[in-house]
Amino acid sequence: MIVSSLKKKNNSVEIIFEDGSVIVADYNVVVAEAIRKNDDLSEEKINYLLNRSELNKIKNYAFRFLGIRNHSSRELKLKLIKKKFPVDLIDEAISELISQNLIDDKQFAKQFLDEKLSKGKSGPNKIKAELIKKGIERKIIDELILSIDNDSSYQNALNLAMKKFRTFNEKDKKKSKQKIFNFLHTKGFDSELILSVLKEIIIDEVE
Repeated sequence: MIVSSLKKKNNSVEIIFEDGSVIVADYNVVVAEAIRKNDDLSEEKINYLLNRSELNKIKNYAFRFLGIRNHSSRELKLKLIKKKFPVDLIDEAISELISQNLIDDKQFAKQFLDEKLSKGKSGPNKIKAELIKKGIERKIIDELILSIDNDSSYQNALNLAMKKFRTFNEKDKKKSKQKIFNFLHTKGFDSELILSVLKEIIIDEVE
């Protein structure tokens, strides 16, 4: 098909053919492929232009999401799927972003862990579950969970328990323990740590 003219519109180019048909391609793709008036484009070439244009569109959306906050590769993929882009092109775009270090699941997971720990409202088990949901590899998660300082985790649990305990009107010591145990368990702290916290809280607050 012979190109009769090209019209630039923002970041796109209308490629108009002699038979009156028109395709819209990404400006950078058109420039990279050096498309000119009177070029004879095969069907294969046209499909390639459209394919690369779609890939660039996907990457532009990805940049917008990443500009708002860091994302795991799985989070980003799910958001792009919602935009109805072809999955194979999404995978290609994400692979390119990973190779350019614009997506790094390990770095993302470390940042996520640090933020959760600094807020002091989540225990290791809850953080682990959230990272799994975000598609982080188990190996990365296990390494990060092992790196959590036990004293820090204990202090976070203690602070949460103290705040919760002060809201109770419950005079029954056993019931208070059970309520705090359940509360801390939902926050992602393990049973052994919770029992240690309970011992300290009940002694300090009751005696």
